[in-house]
Amino acid sequence: MAKEILEDEEAGRISMCKNGDPYVVPVCFVYFNGSIYFHSRKTGKKVDYIKNNPKVCFQVDEHKLSLSKDPCKSTMKYRSVIIYGKAEVLKDEKEKINILKKMIEKYDKNSTSGQIKDVSGIEVFKIKIEDITWKSNI
Repeated sequence: MAKEILEDEEAGRISMCKNGDPYVVPVCFVYFNGSIYFHSRKTGKKVDYIKNNPKVCFQVDEHKLSLSKDPCKSTMKYRSVIIYGKAEVLKDEKEKINILKKMIEKYDKNSTSGQIKDVSGIEVFKIKIEDITWKSNI
């Protein structure tokens, strides 16, 4: 079930901590070969936090409120995944390009992306999954 959720959902949230200060931000991502990948510019708060402390928590969910005439019987229908792991910057240019192509394929099914030529201004991160949990009420 967790794999299905990770493959279906479009946005995830990555939670980080630097010097005791928490930070969470939504990201586009792809789940591939048992890891989570996302990209970023080379500089910024997210990059700074991860380089300071690679331990992250990644969360994905889908939810819809199911209302009832009796408010006590209203409920949230949902499915979610929470991942704990470490984020690392990909160094290999071919691997970065491959992951970016996978992301394009995920978000634009009709894409004819062609060649990605310059990845010098982009960081691609891999979250190595150390623990994963999921829940569903659908």
